[in-house]
Amino acid sequence: MTTGTHDVDTLFDLEPIRLSDEPAAPTTPVQTTVDALIVGTDGACSGNPGPAGWAWVDQHGTWRSGGLMRGTNQVAELLAVLHAVRDHMHVRELTIEIDSAYAMKTYMEWMDPAARRGWTTQAGKPTSNLEVIMDMMRARNARRDAGLPPVRFVKVKGHAGGKHPMNDAADDRATNASAQVRTARAVGPWAGDGMVIKAARR
Repeated sequence: MTTGTHDVDTLFDLEPIRLSDEPAAPTTPVQTTVDALIVGTDGACSGNPGPAGWAWVDQHGTWRSGGLMRGTNQVAELLAVLHAVRDHMHVRELTIEIDSAYAMKTYMEWMDPAARRGWTTQAGKPTSNLEVIMDMMRARNARRDAGLPPVRFVKVKGHAGGKHPMNDAADDRATNASAQVRTARAVGPWAGDGMVIKAARR
């Protein structure tokens, strides 16, 4: 799959769906403290379904992760995006590097049409991972309400031999979170900083 950068507003849903429990939009824009930041996200799962982990890691080595006692790789990928967006409301220009086409397209293209159909797929089946997707919609709308630009996504190839070190770092943290769930029955969340982000290999 090709690598590309995507701007949510230029691709889909200039008039996004709002959920009934969302607060009214603020009258003044949020004050951001960081102009721009790149964050890598990833999810991991042992068994699929099984013990799952999600993580985001930013370009400076700050990270956060968590786990689920039982989940799928897809829901772990969604949770990584959700937490990356919610945890960076102080960032004006947020870029997410991601290897999951499913999580990226859910955020960019699929949420609002599914809501308009009453949370069903085009085939009429119930939308999977609905609770997480609704939380993603709330996070997306909160950024818009705060006057922040849309999140930008960069699609990368996972496990690409060091070509995408942000994704590798997120994969490391997500895999570790999944292992913590499996061995220690702990779900976090965990956080840290100072993680070394290696230079990209050509």
